[in-house]
Amino acid sequence: MSRAELVNTPERPSLRATLAELWSFRELIIEFTRRSIMLRYKNSVLGIAWSLVTPLMMILMITVMTKFIFQQPIPNYSAYLFPVMFAWTFCNNAIPDMCISLLESASIVRRSYFPRELLPIATLLASLLHFGISMGLTMAYLVLLHIFPWQVNVKVLLVLLIVPANLAFLLGVGLVTSVLNVIFEDIRFVVTVVLQLMLYAVPVLYPIERVAAAAPDGWWLRLYLLNPFASLLVLYQKALLPPISVKGVEALPWSWGLLAQTWIISLLTLWLGLWFFNRLKYIAVERL
Repeated sequence: MSRAELVNTPERPSLRATLAELWSFRELIIEFTRRSIMLRYKNSVLGIAWSLVTPLMMILMITVMTKFIFQQPIPNYSAYLFPVMFAWTFCNNAIPDMCISLLESASIVRRSYFPRELLPIATLLASLLHFGISMGLTMAYLVLLHIFPWQVNVKVLLVLLIVPANLAFLLGVGLVTSVLNVIFEDIRFVVTVVLQLMLYAVPVLYPIERVAAAAPDGWWLRLYLLNPFASLLVLYQKALLPPISVKGVEALPWSWGLLAQTWIISLLTLWLGLWFFNRLKYIAVERL
């Protein structure tokens, strides 16, 4: 199917045709990604370093509260916050940015043709750059604390299995929210509120072991980990860190079953996102 057919046909292209077309525009994805990064830090003195400031301040605040206010004697608790806080910041920034990606580029969309999916994809890749930098800082901190490679070594390679699932899930959510936000501009505010509330439903302010202890028979933990945001954060933490020591709570091990569950949910979310975007993108373009 040619590009002209994709534009002019009254029938929506299949998902297979859409993916093939996206691949043919891969160089444009790179250019949009570069443009997204440049625009974000156009007049900034510290540039991309600002992407690390908020999560680092949150890590400091939570560590102080845990040790001195709640008085939970968890050794090196800040190390356990680094992976989950940066992973959560990645999700928390990528989804709202993808949500407004079509509206922000309305002038480009009106002037020329390209697969509209490129805009949320490029936005996600720009956020991935920030996440990569933050993970580098995380590994440096773990070396400083003699956690890597002394306590955790080749297990960190499991991150290579987690990141693609993370990207698939976020892209699926981003495709849905970006096209809906053109039709209903209130969606961006709904996304912001949901993500603010989601902070309390993921293991950032507390270790996952506390969730496991809430229901010893395990049903609450299984229900809790059906949330892909929560399961992704747990997987990052278990891949990068040794078992956490929480008084009276047994440490949870790495779980291949949880990884498989997360991959299934992420791929399903991505498929639904592509299908939904494909159904509504022409309506959305008319609204721009």
